[in-house]
Amino acid sequence: TRERLTPMTCLPASFSNFGNVLVASSTNRPTGSSLYEGRVIYEADTGRTLYYNGSTWVPLLGRMGRSLGGSAAGVGTSFTTITSLGVTGVANRRYEITAYVVARPRVSAGLVSISITNSADVALTPQDAVMTLGIDAYGTLSLTWDDAPGAGSFTYKLRGKTSANTVDFSANSYLMVKDIGAA
Repeated sequence: TRERLTPMTCLPASFSNFGNVLVASSTNRPTGSSLYEGRVIYEADTGRTLYYNGSTWVPLLGRMGRSLGGSAAGVGTSFTTITSLGVTGVANRRYEITAYVVARPRVSAGLVSISITNSADVALTPQDAVMTLGIDAYGTLSLTWDDAPGAGSFTYKLRGKTSANTVDFSANSYLMVKDIGAA
């Protein structure tokens, strides 16, 4: 399942004033005299809060999305997707991707590895996060990486594997993407 923060989706997509934040849609943003540097809008159709920097709309810093309940049972020695998250990026922005897993080897002790990849399963991190676990021992592992993929839609994946036999990744595993500022 995926969590999406949309506190004002009950408001109409047409312009409506909500305090100092103007509710709009991605296709009906302010123009002309109602557009000025520092203007803040909430896009009801995308769930994003943006501000106008004088030349373009830029997302406010903060969480863009989080995949919840990522799990995979019986994962072997090849990387397997535990969960994934699709987000829409803006040019010249930097994103922090955080992966977190709860793992338990099922048959024998071994190394457990996780990696953050793009939609083509190409690793973004130069190294995987690794831990050693005994049989039926639970362990947590996290990995954080910054990325500046440019504008458009893209997908991040949390992938995991073990060095021997199989490992279970619990439903408490997740992937989170945050906008952390200019690239």
